[in-house]
Amino acid sequence: MSAPLKILAVGNSFSVDCTHYLAQVANDLGSPVVIGNLYIGGCSVQRHYDSALADLHEYIYYKTTDGNWAETPEASINTGLDDEDWDVVVMHQCSPYSGAPETFTCLPLLVNYVRAHAPHARLIWNMTWAYQHDSTHKHFPRYGRDQAAMYAAIVGCLGRCVDPLDIYETIIPTGTAVQNARTGFLGDTLTRDGFHLSYNIGRLLGAMCWYQGITGNSVDTLTFNPDPEIVTPEVMALLKESAKNAFACPRAVTPSKL
Repeated sequence: MSAPLKILAVGNSFSVDCTHYLAQVANDLGSPVVIGNLYIGGCSVQRHYDSALADLHEYIYYKTTDGNWAETPEASINTGLDDEDWDVVVMHQCSPYSGAPETFTCLPLLVNYVRAHAPHARLIWNMTWAYQHDSTHKHFPRYGRDQAAMYAAIVGCLGRCVDPLDIYETIIPTGTAVQNARTGFLGDTLTRDGFHLSYNIGRLLGAMCWYQGITGNSVDTLTFNPDPEIVTPEVMALLKESAKNAFACPRAVTPSKL
């Protein structure tokens, strides 16, 4: 068996959602992984950078090799960055600011900091998702409480704020996969509270997207299922279709045929 791929997320609760089943998905598809996640709830790019400069110990550092997560409280960003010789570091903006270009100004500084501590890592950006149409998130009014407008703003920030840096190997189109799935028979039900991914269906889709984005491999043959009573064969087909279409067309919604 090949050496595990070492993946670190510099994130927040959305990276918790996307990595929750990532080890199981990767193992099922024959790609063992080590995953670390630097977590502060709602953490923005700016806060990550400010925390790094001040060497604040305000993270929870989660780590897993098999889907069972160990937890280190009161960690600094360096706790995670220096823990392994990471192959991949994934970053994203916090969801309220994911479509707000003025909040990305310090991203190059954060990237330089990460590169200094993880010089061999491939850098990848995760595209987050728009809120559910009826979300009560306090920042949803920023986008006129309009899911389509929020999605368009997130896509716009990729073009205005992420692409020009020319530093990310790829962008994981998680947000597009979620929008694709919403056009299928499940409707707008991919979140558990209007913004975080649902525990089984939504999180499985997030893990599928991260696996394909990081490894370049398809999830077509995935058999791992966190809850077969909820993730029925029909649901699994929708998730695979949504992910496949997102990678084929990363910045526009592809209506589901299911």
